[in-house]
Amino acid sequence: MLSSGIHALPVELLSSIFVLGSEAQYATHNKDSPFLLRPDEDFSLRSGCTASADFQLLVSHVCRHWRQVALRMSCLWTRLHFREPTHILRAEEFLQRVSPNHSLDILVDTVSPEEHIPGINLCREEMNTIFTLITPHVARWRSFHLKVRANECKLIARKALSTCGPAPRLETLQLYHFEDYRTAHNLYIATYRDPVVIFNNVLPSLKNVSLIGVNLPWAHAPYLKQLDALELALHPDNIRPPFDAWDAMLRGSGRLRRLLLHYSGPRAASVPSVSADGGPQKRICVPTLEELSLTDLDPEHLTTMLRTLELPHLATLSMDLPEQDFTAAVRLIASPLSPLPLAALHTLRISALECTQADALAALIRGVVGLRVLELDFSRIGGAKEAICEVFFETVVVRDDAAEANGSENEAMAARRIPVLRQLEEARLLGLQGAKLRELIAFRSGFVSASASCRYAMETALATLPRFLVRWNASRPRRGRDAVLDELVANGKVCVVDVDGDDEEDEEDIDDESVDDDGDSGSAHAGPDTSDSGSADSDD
Repeated sequence: MLSSGIHALPVELLSSIFVLGSEAQYATHNKDSPFLLRPDEDFSLRSGCTASADFQLLVSHVCRHWRQVALRMSCLWTRLHFREPTHILRAEEFLQRVSPNHSLDILVDTVSPEEHIPGINLCREEMNTIFTLITPHVARWRSFHLKVRANECKLIARKALSTCGPAPRLETLQLYHFEDYRTAHNLYIATYRDPVVIFNNVLPSLKNVSLIGVNLPWAHAPYLKQLDALELALHPDNIRPPFDAWDAMLRGSGRLRRLLLHYSGPRAASVPSVSADGGPQKRICVPTLEELSLTDLDPEHLTTMLRTLELPHLATLSMDLPEQDFTAAVRLIASPLSPLPLAALHTLRISALECTQADALAALIRGVVGLRVLELDFSRIGGAKEAICEVFFETVVVRDDAAEANGSENEAMAARRIPVLRQLEEARLLGLQGAKLRELIAFRSGFVSASASCRYAMETALATLPRFLVRWNASRPRRGRDAVLDELVANGKVCVVDVDGDDEEDEEDIDDESVDDDGDSGSAHAGPDTSDSGSADSDD
């Protein structure tokens, strides 16, 4: 009799399981992002991404057969992630198991000297050893993520990357340096050097670049073109790229899909003044750009920069712009001369947006008529909450061509009112009182019922009810603070999105002052901590 146990699995199937298991442990919070590090999460890895290789090691120790299968699979040992001293010895073993034909994915995640615990995490003492191990294999690097939080570590990395030679296979490069300099002298010591050329400027396969607190020789970095994704973060104005280099980066990347700006962008003084009615010929047109993310920017700089852009096919806009007044930028985005195709946006995420004139923000919401996904945190949009709520209860008139063609005598059949955002499929309306959310669901449901019972099929009529979501932590749900919202969740009218691990602390620490006056129980999205007195570095 043939065995039906797990040991009878064909080697091909067992190998596929091993591959799937190893890939799953490296899934990032944003599955579309090639970057492992985030500038807005206290210098941490993207949630869900582990630096360990526990799965590979585990399956290779189950039995002799599994170990033989695993050791023959080069693809299981290509990730060299360094977060602990033990990972250095592990990487030496992995390199012996990887075929020379396989590319390598590398992460070096170090801490500041104050946080350094020998034998537990990595800092200056381990940096030289790591680079001595990995730089001989630079021609095989496929992705390289480096985080340093000390000037001494930066100098080691600076020397290694400027002398290691070309990286012909490198597709993703992320360099992250941010530290608390404490004194002006320390800041000067860390930032007075000119940036250096890295990888001999030979990076023919590069697609994704993330520079967090890191400056490069902008005018002499030819690899900052032909990119798919570009992230610039935590750059003081004096080390940002001048506008001509910024222009060259964007125009030279004919396939750029994602642009993420977090306290960065072109150097303010270098941005040319473009009038509000300036024509497209004066703007940088990036026809391939699909996603734009704006976080913690200066309002005036943002408005000026937006006027220089033309993004005709933008599908996703994310904004996290607290504390300062962004009314001018909001009015520009919502205007007929907007550089963004507002009516064609598919996804709009507003984690925070300070706008002192509610009508400007209301105009923006009315303008995204084709929107399918909306995430809006009412607790972080200044004083515009009530005005925005009213927008969701507004209607617009549409004509029913079918009814008119049939000579309907009933004008109501030929012209009907439907809600704004009629194509909305998913709504994450965070920080909204349960009673108001219930009212909104009833309002939208009424139009769904009316559409279903209409004699004539209207292509523009509301067809489905959006999926409404709130964000709670499943292990510590914030129930009991809004009975109406609790009831909506219990009855399946509202779905609960389990927050990931990086939000758990914020979720638990929210106090009564962060909750709506109306008693909301949906959690407010916690933005980046901008209180760190550190400053971004000026070179790599």
